[in-house]
Amino acid sequence: ALRDSGFSGHVAIASGETAAVLRSASQLARLFGLKLAGVISKPLRPGEIEALLARVNAAGQTPDAPKTSVNTAAFKHIVPVFQPKINAASGTVYGAEALMRVVLEDGSTQSPQDHIDRLVAAGELGEASLTFLDAVIKEMKVWQSVGFAPIISINLPAPLFEDAELMGYFISAVKHSGLPAGQFTFELTEAALPSDVTVLLESMTRVRIAGLGLA
Repeated sequence: ALRDSGFSGHVAIASGETAAVLRSASQLARLFGLKLAGVISKPLRPGEIEALLARVNAAGQTPDAPKTSVNTAAFKHIVPVFQPKINAASGTVYGAEALMRVVLEDGSTQSPQDHIDRLVAAGELGEASLTFLDAVIKEMKVWQSVGFAPIISINLPAPLFEDAELMGYFISAVKHSGLPAGQFTFELTEAALPSDVTVLLESMTRVRIAGLGLA
């Protein structure tokens, strides 16, 4: 009802439900395009609402803006390399897997595996992955301009699926790309086991609701 009425302010969720329910509620709020100021567990404690309002004001009324503090000192650029998927019967390319590669200061490229642990430890894996997704989208737009629209698979490790806010940014990037959501498939890699299956399943559900493929 809030979205349909044109409401553009922020909303806060206050409830005595479990943490899992609160996470689901916050994800649904973002899914429906609401600006979520925060989530507060009941019973309310003195100063919580004031602190929430202060965070919103300090963020310039944009609490949902993605972080951009990634430190990429170890490498110069993140670029996608595409591995084609070919129809064996017709010999035509129907899709591709987008592989992340890092460009070092000397111009050489390598798999990001050597940098993954550093990015995870620094909390920067999500931002690096968003940079990668943006690069993939740019390539897909070039292909679209010449009439080529393959389905692109993008590998994402479990820790990214477990970050509800970050998954919202991924979905939003696809939504605002102007490309059909069905052209994207998010693939859950086996590189790391999930630590919270509930959050993982919630994120996977959001991906499917948004119209993206999931593998």
